[in-house]
Amino acid sequence: MERITPDGADITIHVAGPGQSFAESSLFSDTYHCDALAVEHRELLVYSKPQVLAALCTRSDAALDFMVHLAHQVQSLRTRLGVIQIKSARERLLAGIRSRLPSHGLEVELSGNWKTISSELHLTHESVYRELARLERDGVLTRKGMHITFH
Repeated sequence: MERITPDGADITIHVAGPGQSFAESSLFSDTYHCDALAVEHRELLVYSKPQVLAALCTRSDAALDFMVHLAHQVQSLRTRLGVIQIKSARERLLAGIRSRLPSHGLEVELSGNWKTISSELHLTHESVYRELARLERDGVLTRKGMHITFH
């Protein structure tokens, strides 16, 4: 999900991977403040706003699941806000990748592409590619496409 700033820059607000949802806040708004952009071919399930709101009002299990989902999104956003405050491009990139690792894991398959991740981390894609090369050269990680392994 992207938003265009008044000066015309694209800002990545949210990256949804396979099986994830997006635009939940549009349920409680007349208009939505972001554009959805597919960077890879994906199949989407679309639910109407009235259908979703009716399910949340009549099914307490669906409402609870939705609240848990939103709580996880808030936690993820808070982590991301902390990451983008890091001054060093290398450390910000490392923190951004590590925040996506499964607990106690050293490998992750990142969703999206490096340009999307660069935007999400508020870094230029050139600096991300440069730092990835340095991290590989320094033996910190290896990568194959979007698959990252830490050493």
